[in-house]
Amino acid sequence: MRLLPLRYQGWNSPYYNESHQIYRKAVRDFVDAEIMPFAFEWDEAKAIPRELFQKTAKAGWLGACVGAPWRPEAGDKLIGGIKPEQFDVFHEMIGTEELSRVGSGGLAWGLFGGLSIGLPPVLLFGDQQLRERVVKPCLSGEKIICLAVTEPSAGSDVANLKCTAVKSACGKFYIVNGEKKCTKQQSMKHRADARQFSCDRTGRPASDRRFFFPISFVFLCFSR
Repeated sequence: MRLLPLRYQGWNSPYYNESHQIYRKAVRDFVDAEIMPFAFEWDEAKAIPRELFQKTAKAGWLGACVGAPWRPEAGDKLIGGIKPEQFDVFHEMIGTEELSRVGSGGLAWGLFGGLSIGLPPVLLFGDQQLRERVVKPCLSGEKIICLAVTEPSAGSDVANLKCTAVKSACGKFYIVNGEKKCTKQQSMKHRADARQFSCDRTGRPASDRRFFFPISFVFLCFSR
């Protein structure tokens, strides 16, 4: 038995309003026109076109990847004509539901997953210069960011990472040394433009060892 939200059963809901209905229809129309017909082909190729990121951003949907409230860096045009101040967690959830209708976990991760976990550390902990350099290009679909945690020896166990970030003698740089087995947003053969590296900062107390080290628009080579 499929259970629909109360609003879709004709009942009043304190959570869903007309903006959510408009948003769902707009997202569904976009998915049905721009994603659904090509999903099998992209799955078989293990790749989605970079243009899809820009198309999704232009439609006013890509910014939903980092959740509510709507980020100004994603622009003021939201899919369905929703106002930025209206966007909430239920709009975000609706987008996830509609994308899930495609039936491709790889596509969902390739389009939204890496952004949703790779970009928040920059938003929350990056300085102004880094945010200006990374956030808007990612939310406009021009750049791709991913999160590099998984290692051959530790998996995704961030408490036992072997990759290190050691400050150089001059104190101006961090020297990153280690291996990463896979990175989120790389599941569909994307080459990320920016990577968040989770490293162990040698000499730091245990409570400060989990560290997102931004590698902005620089490629680091590693064996697959």
